[in-house]
Amino acid sequence: MLKTKEVLILEERWKELRNKKIFKKIIIFFSILLLVLSLILLYLILNTQNKDNITNANNISLNASVNQTTNTINSTDVLLQNNFTTKSDHSIDSLADNKNKTNSNVNKTVIKLPEISYIGPQIIIEPPEEKKIIIETSNIQNINELIKKFENTNNIIFANMISEEFFDKKDYKKSLKFALKANEIDPKNESSWIMFAKSQVKLGNKQDAIKALEIFTKSSKNSKNAINLLQRIKSGEFK
Repeated sequence: MLKTKEVLILEERWKELRNKKIFKKIIIFFSILLLVLSLILLYLILNTQNKDNITNANNISLNASVNQTTNTINSTDVLLQNNFTTKSDHSIDSLADNKNKTNSNVNKTVIKLPEISYIGPQIIIEPPEEKKIIIETSNIQNINELIKKFENTNNIIFANMISEEFFDKKDYKKSLKFALKANEIDPKNESSWIMFAKSQVKLGNKQDAIKALEIFTKSSKNSKNAINLLQRIKSGEFK
């Protein structure tokens, strides 16, 4: 039988062997783990590089496509500007001539594009529009609404419109009244002088109308409407 010391020695050796086996297993495990992590890291690096290469390749191909498209458009513009320079009316004659040439000479084929004028893309910068008062007469139902608008705005346009409305209704006194109001707002306004003169003639004051138009036409020699009305009143055409 084994002695106690020998048993203890054997137990210690067995423990050492067991520890060595466990240590080896631990080393193998960490080695495998390190290898797996290295492979994963390598895969990620390669995958990132491939994506960068693909992106660069796509950018290069896209730039090439854009350049090619731009060149194609520019060349098309040049061809259009060179070929489309005359009016389209001459294209019919040119096509008829080409048809005759084709029938008489089979080996020679002449093709001409329709000759029309071509204007390339242009950038048009429009000047800022002036603020204007837009009046839609279709929305105005009657003279009373015009009068309310004139009272609220004191706008000469409404005054002239009211004067014309009353004149059309043969209410010449009121037409004269609003013609005078328009003239007070702007003494150089042609419409107010014309409506004043017309109303005066209809009220039997022909000489007053002639004097008024003579005064106005002296200061406004380019007023063709006022000059024409003055001539018609003097000749008796406008009564």
